[in-house]
Parts: sequence; structure tokens; C-alpha cells
Amino acid sequence: MDSDDLMPDMQSGILQQLDPQTQAALNAMAQGTSSSSTGPGAWNTKKFRDEFQAARIRLTDQKFNPNEYADPLLPRTGDLKRYPPGTTTEMEVFLKDLIARVKKGEA
Repeated sequence: MDSDDLMPDMQSGILQQLDPQTQAALNAMAQGTSSSSTGPGAWNTKKFRDEFQAARIRLTDQKFNPNEYADPLLPRTGDLKRYPPGTTTEMEVFLKDLIARVKKGEA
């Protein structure tokens, strides 16, 4: 048994108290249709898409390239792009070892 079967007059009484626009919107929602996509409040228009794209361009860094950054979930290795030309992975290992010895007070 549905709640509409139990109190049919209560639902119709509440709907009658609402203004005609709200009644039409509720009826459209109940039927699964929507009049908002064709009405003055439509948001998916060419003007909206153009304004959205312009705001997106202003807010994003146009020079950012995600391919320049390694996957943060993978183990890190030496990224030679950050270092001066001529730097090798062996040199990086040596320098890290030297830094570790200096911090321990051995060097």
C-alpha cells in the first residue's frame, strides 16, 4: 500500500496551496520531465560554455605539464632534469653519502 492511497486528500490539499509555477515544476518532476533545460534558466548554452572555458584558462597554469613529474606512488630515483648538466647518478649517490656522513659528524 502506498502513502498516496492512505492520504490522497492531504497530498492534493498541499499541492493546491502552492503557486501554479511550483505545482507545474512538481508535476514535471513527478512525471520525470524537466522544463528547466529549455527555460530561461538553462545553463548548458554556448555562452555558458565559452565563459566557463575563459575562466578555466585564467585559473589554470598554461605551462604546467604533468609529464614532467614522476608518478608519486613509485619509488623515487634521481631525476637528472633537476640537476646541472654533467651530473650523473653516481655523483648523486656520492653526494648523498657525503651529506649523510657530515650529518653524523664523520667527515
